[in-house]
Amino acid sequence: MAVERKKPPALPPAKQATRMKVISIGNEGVGKSCLIKRYCEEKFVSKYISTIGVDFGVRIACLPAARGSEPSLRSSLCSLSCR
Repeated sequence: MAVERKKPPALPPAKQATRMKVISIGNEGVGKSCLIKRYCEEKFVSKYISTIGVDFGVRIACLPAARGSEPSLRSSLCSLSCR
């Protein structure tokens, strides 16, 4: 007998995270991936390793509450290497 799974109810609009996407494009060796790693993972990498293709990071931040709600911001950052 198959068990039917129900989807969880969608959050009301006030509880959903606002989404922001940032694309970083530039010359090689200028620190695009380091900036993303520093912002998303709070780490700094001093060794230079060239990004091949795309570097991606996500960070969720809580914003000040507006009218009793608890909105948050989901930042998606993408670094593209240019050669």
